[in-house]
Amino acid sequence: MKFQECFLKLADIEELAKNIYENFSKSCNEKLKPVVLAFSKEEAKHQNLMVEISGDDRYTEKKINKDMDLILNRQIDHIKINGENLDMNSEKDFFQFALQIEKNSIDMYTAQLSAFENDSNEFTIFENIIKEERKHMLYILDQLYELR
Repeated sequence: MKFQECFLKLADIEELAKNIYENFSKSCNEKLKPVVLAFSKEEAKHQNLMVEISGDDRYTEKKINKDMDLILNRQIDHIKINGENLDMNSEKDFFQFALQIEKNSIDMYTAQLSAFENDSNEFTIFENIIKEERKHMLYILDQLYELR
C-alpha cells in the first residue's frame, strides 16, 4: 500500500470513529453529550488532515510498511465488527469499546511517526493527534472508573 492510500484509509477510520461518537451522543446522558460531540469533532478534524495530506504528491509512490496495513485493518475490524453489536444505551460498553478505538488510534499514528523527519509538518501533525487520542483515553478511563 502506498502512503497516499494509507492516509485515505486513516481518513476513513477517523470517519468511522466520528460516526460512532455521534451515534453515542444521541443516547448518552446530557453530562456526557458535549464531551462525546467534542470527540466526534476532533475525529472529523483528523479525517480532514488525513485527506489533506493524502493530496501531497510526495506520497503517491512511497510505500508503507506491511505492518501498518495490519494495524489499520485491526482498527477497521474493531469499529465495524464490534461497533455493530455495541449497546449504545450502555455507557460502560460504549466506553470499553471507545477505549480500544483510542488505543488503536495511538498505535496507528505512532507507527506513522517513523516515516517522517522529526522537524516535518507531518511529524508534528501526527504527534498532535496522538496527544489528542491520549486525552480521549484518559477521559474514557476516568468514565470507566466512575461506572465500576
